[in-house]
Amino acid sequence: MNNFPWNRFATAYENNSKHLKDCFIKMYEGKADEQDYQYVIDRLEHQATLYRVSPWGLKFYFYLLSTNKANNSNILQHINVLVEAAMFHKQEDSKPSKKDLEKYEELKSILLDSDFDGNLDNETLKTLKTIDCQFIYLSIMDLIGQNIQLLESFIQNKDVSVAERASKLLEHIRNPKLCCIREEETLNVQSKVLVVNEMSFTPLNNNGISTLYCITDEGYYKITKGEMDEKVYMELNDPSNGEYFDTDFFEYNISNGSLSIYVNENRPWNAGIYQHIKLLFSPLEQNDFNELKLTIENLFLDITVRKLLLDI
Repeated sequence: MNNFPWNRFATAYENNSKHLKDCFIKMYEGKADEQDYQYVIDRLEHQATLYRVSPWGLKFYFYLLSTNKANNSNILQHINVLVEAAMFHKQEDSKPSKKDLEKYEELKSILLDSDFDGNLDNETLKTLKTIDCQFIYLSIMDLIGQNIQLLESFIQNKDVSVAERASKLLEHIRNPKLCCIREEETLNVQSKVLVVNEMSFTPLNNNGISTLYCITDEGYYKITKGEMDEKVYMELNDPSNGEYFDTDFFEYNISNGSLSIYVNENRPWNAGIYQHIKLLFSPLEQNDFNELKLTIENLFLDITVRKLLLDI
């Protein structure tokens, strides 16, 4: 970890990756807090750096698991996130070219080397900069295959959280389709997963309307609501499918790359095709993501709450 050229992985989104090194060192020393762990996975998962940094971050995760010095529960959860990201790339990306596969074979011997000392020469770094995104799927799954016995060893761990996360991770590895549902969305209703090709959103336009519009592999998905409206409008693929719902009908989970809108399983409500929709989209820059979150808040903010806020 000390020898790894972190500064060579700077991007438009991350001017300096050195803090990643500092966080990994703190994990190894048992000094990392939750913010350090979150900082690392946020950057390893980010699409702007994903296929270049993630494989090496995953390699360091496995090293930390083998030393048993870090928070194993957090690390297993992070590995699960990277597997999820790899599956997402496998679903949306085309097959890698012969040339890219040849490049990957050059890197594979280094990536899977158990004696890797962290050093990467200029030729290797040059190859990393030109390799296709599909590298993320190949590298992650190859590293998983190499370390599957290590992961299996945590299933019987005395720490219940570690054992549960190891079991879930292995379940996702063996059943890739399960990666379509995150931990916080373990609902009885199967989610309808839509891969978003284009997305536009407006927190509030001049007419007081909030809008989310997505072009997906299946068609489109639209949500709109007026600032003082008591109902939110949803439309999926065809105007004839359009329906109005009370704003408190739905709950949602949002992260930078995923948005789920669903009816809680404990509510005896039937929203038909809108019962549980999950959108998978390319991670946004932070300002755009903040605007998306504000849009979702406006779409599902209860009118009573809005009136109270206006009166304050």
